Amino acid sequence: MGSIGPWEIIIILIVGLVLFGAKKLPEIGKSLGKGIREFKQASQGIKDEIENEQINNDNSHNNLETIENKNGNPKDKLKDFIISRTDITDEQKKNLLADLEK
Repeated sequence: MGSIGPWEIIIILIVGLVLFGAKKLPEIGKSLGKGIREFKQASQGIKDEIENEQINNDNSHNNLETIENKNGNPKDKLKDFIISRTDITDEQKKNLLADLEK
C-alpha cells in the first residue's frame, strides 16, 4: 500500500470519463481544485491565528516580567516600607512582617 501510481491515475480518469462524460469532467476537476484550495487557505488561517495567540501570550508574559523587574517585587517594597517606619515599635514591625509572609 503506497502512493497512487500512473496506472491507477489513468484507470481513475477512464472511470470518471465513462461515468460523467467528457463535458462534466473538467467542471468536476475545477470544483475539486477550488475546494482543496479553500481548505488549504482555511487551514493556513487557523494556523496563523494559533501562532499569533502564542506570540501574544509570550509577549504578555514578557511584559509582566519586565514590569516586575522595572518596579521590583511589591512584597519586598512593602517589607522595606514596614522596616523604615519610625512610628511603630519593633514588635509591631515583626508582627507585620510575619503577617506579610503568610
